[in-house]
Amino acid sequence: MKVKTIVSLLFLCVLSLFSSQQLKLVTVQNSVVSHVTHKVIKEAYRRLGLTISLDYYPAKRSLALSNEGVFYDGELHRIGGMEKKYPNLIPIWVPIYLLEGVIVTSGVDFDVKGWDSLNPYSIAVRRGISFTVNGTKGMNRVILNSNEHLFQLLDNQRVDIIVLSRINALKQIQNQKYSNLKILEPPVQVYKMYHYLHKKNAHLVPKLKSVLKDMQEEGVIQKIKSDYIRSLSNK
Repeated sequence: MKVKTIVSLLFLCVLSLFSSQQLKLVTVQNSVVSHVTHKVIKEAYRRLGLTISLDYYPAKRSLALSNEGVFYDGELHRIGGMEKKYPNLIPIWVPIYLLEGVIVTSGVDFDVKGWDSLNPYSIAVRRGISFTVNGTKGMNRVILNSNEHLFQLLDNQRVDIIVLSRINALKQIQNQKYSNLKILEPPVQVYKMYHYLHKKNAHLVPKLKSVLKDMQEEGVIQKIKSDYIRSLSNK
């Protein structure tokens, strides 16, 4: 009887540990997009009975850590294709965010027609943000370490334009300091963003895909994004 009791208690302990499993994720520091995607992914894991924690690193370091899979279980969000360079990462092929790459200017005005239309101008982009670094390759550009540095350079008229995500641009422009800057339309490109898991968590991929599809069909993912953008305009 005593042995049975001990076995039962051990089983309950193991069950409790499994049910309260927490996954550790990483993402890019100072990314406004993560305010949205964190809520989306947190809800997805909640529906699976799991919790997540989130740490922030420079963009390249974040990918390196998630790909190593020693201390972290995956990447909060990245554009599709990261798995080609970081083969230990598995994308969950349900978009959790539509990232609009936009041009911000302090005076220059032109028709945005893809990346080639940026060629005549001096440009600043953020280090480690793949879509801007790749899109402006070979152009007259500087690569900086933060969005704040991008806006400082543009505000001081040391470059003609900067390129970043719309939500990050809105976050900065709503600051009184940069209210003189404007976003050019349309976006230079739109990207789907996905959650990535390290291959050690491959067993969770089909479950997460199913849950995220449900959230997409319910309109939950779009509502989280819309609510956050609305909160920026109300500040």
